[in-house]
Amino acid sequence: MSEDKLISKAQNKFSFKNLLRAFLALLGLGASLLAYYGLFYEKKPEIRFEITSEVNVLDIHKPLGDLVILFQGEDVQKKRLNLRIYNLRLENTGGTDIRQGDFDQQLIWGFRVQGGKIVDEPRWLESNYDYLKGQLNPRKIDDSTVEFRKTIFERDKYFKIEFLVLHGKDTKPSIAPLGKIAGIDHIRVVTTTTKKESLPFIERFFYGDMWINAIRIIFYPIVLLIGIIIIVIIGDQISSSSEKSRKKRIQEVLGKEVLDTIEDKDQFLAYFASEQYYLKEDLQTLKALLQNRKAFDEEVRAHVEIQKLQDEILKLNSKIKIASYLFRKNTLIDALLRFKIIILSPDGSVQVHGGFEIALDELIKSIPSSQGRRRSTNYNIERFGS
Repeated sequence: MSEDKLISKAQNKFSFKNLLRAFLALLGLGASLLAYYGLFYEKKPEIRFEITSEVNVLDIHKPLGDLVILFQGEDVQKKRLNLRIYNLRLENTGGTDIRQGDFDQQLIWGFRVQGGKIVDEPRWLESNYDYLKGQLNPRKIDDSTVEFRKTIFERDKYFKIEFLVLHGKDTKPSIAPLGKIAGIDHIRVVTTTTKKESLPFIERFFYGDMWINAIRIIFYPIVLLIGIIIIVIIGDQISSSSEKSRKKRIQEVLGKEVLDTIEDKDQFLAYFASEQYYLKEDLQTLKALLQNRKAFDEEVRAHVEIQKLQDEILKLNSKIKIASYLFRKNTLIDALLRFKIIILSPDGSVQVHGGFEIALDELIKSIPSSQGRRRSTNYNIERFGS
């Protein structure tokens, strides 16, 4: 089996048909996972308290002797107090709605400020569900506690409130959720006012409910596969364009008269225009061999004998085709024999296409250096002498 056939076989295996099969396999896997989650995934409620903003009302770094700031009769500077505005966002991030019956009716549903006191009624900011604005009714029940009405809180719904806290400059207030909701063991408070305090990567990556993550399982591999297909298509177009340019250059070098005398001209051009790392070096070696025709003839005859031996081995046992392929001596000579550039007569004499030999120098110059990476050849020119 020739080298070109082996390469062609490998290329055929990586076809768009196989890409389509991989796409359908990923789609089937995603659909299976989606069905599994839909049938067996336990939908749990979850509430997230998120501090989205905390801003000091007064930001005086150095006390001024004549400046007096009073708040509700207290000298803020003298007592080393600070006023801070908090924006708090509550969202149902779980996989199910929270109903009125899910709340423990004996406990307050809301939050407490620790390390400070709330100095005004909380102010409603926004929500993605008008029902919450009319039903929640956030209110301050003491200096540190805000209570919400126990109402239906559907998944993916949120609301945001603002409140003012008075605290010591040496104390940073914290927010502690109050109440109990069936199915929720712990309500975590997160701060997203700075990158340092943002949500952990895993939580941000898997943010959303079960269905959103299930869709991600299908969508991300599909996008990846489409990206690979696009890259393959673009690469193929670029390679095809480069190959056309190299073919044109070879046609200019050899000329129409020489090309018209070559059997299977299209395959000949495709071979010399292909991305072969060692083609330039092989042609340079061929040129050196041609300077000693006796050495060149011996090389061609030896190559043909090895090819015959390889074919016989393949007939005996096709499983060792890779091993026999490794013993090939000169793939360029093999190609030139196939294109009848080199002809081995029955009497053992070797003929070389005159036009090709004349144009060999120009052909070597026309091949980019990227196709001439150095390697250790499987044969040694010096053993033939000069």
